[in-house]
Amino acid sequence: MKTLKYEYPHPFLNKHNSDYVDCIFDLNEISLESINIKDDNIHVPVSYRLLSSGLCKLIDEKTASVIISIYSPKTTFRTTELMPQEKKIIKIPKNSVAEEIEITGYIIANKKIEKFCLEEHNKEYFGNIEFEIRQGDKLGGTDTISIPLDSSELQAPIVSVINISEDPNLECSIQPDFNDDKINIRLTHELNVVYCNIKNNIELRRFLAAIIVYPVLVDAISIMKSENKHEFEDKRWYKSIERKLDKENINLDESISIAVIANKILGDIVKDALLSFKEKIDLEYPDQMEEIERE
Repeated sequence: MKTLKYEYPHPFLNKHNSDYVDCIFDLNEISLESINIKDDNIHVPVSYRLLSSGLCKLIDEKTASVIISIYSPKTTFRTTELMPQEKKIIKIPKNSVAEEIEITGYIIANKKIEKFCLEEHNKEYFGNIEFEIRQGDKLGGTDTISIPLDSSELQAPIVSVINISEDPNLECSIQPDFNDDKINIRLTHELNVVYCNIKNNIELRRFLAAIIVYPVLVDAISIMKSENKHEFEDKRWYKSIERKLDKENINLDESISIAVIANKILGDIVKDALLSFKEKIDLEYPDQMEEIERE
């Protein structure tokens, strides 16, 4: 939970100030287990608690609304969602965020309020002053909840159980190592430079994951199906993949292609990678793509 400092020229409901008496506005905790990824979206159940008769009346009258702000510091993705009720499943495009998302609740004025004075305002501070509120002014705010995207482990863009680094002595282009808690993928200096240059590019992130992470995940699942799997069962990467398999109802004892399994628990990485690469090409070389499609 991240505490934000709010300063406004009118009463503002927040648990760290005393502008309101015996009132509450906060977000309920979001458990990692409640977060799901479906298709191209991360589904996050968000709910809030508001104890303020005056603000609740303004919301009921459509004079004010509760909105949820979603922000991804790594990618600077930002969006807001209106909360028509106290609970809502918010869908966040999975390819637009990375590492963590920050969720904050606000109460926003939908229209101008000429005489804003509620019974629950702290009279020691404000007396009976009637404030003028503009449309869009914030009347309350919660602390920010930070959600690490490794809660969905293998669906994060570059997964939390995988570490990618450079090995200048490497003789081949890529070498995975499964002996630590994280899967270590070592790249040659040349490839690592390329990787570092494009890893924060939103449009190419899934394409990059398909090139580097997908084949290594195939190897990891192969280990989990092998006779010596007991040597790795205590590793974090093993447990993470195992949880994801359980969530997807995948049984490794069944005769399913490992490539199909890896693609599924990475959120259909093959499709995403090709589409994200196509979108990038469309933006950079629109004329060439039109010519290719005509052919």
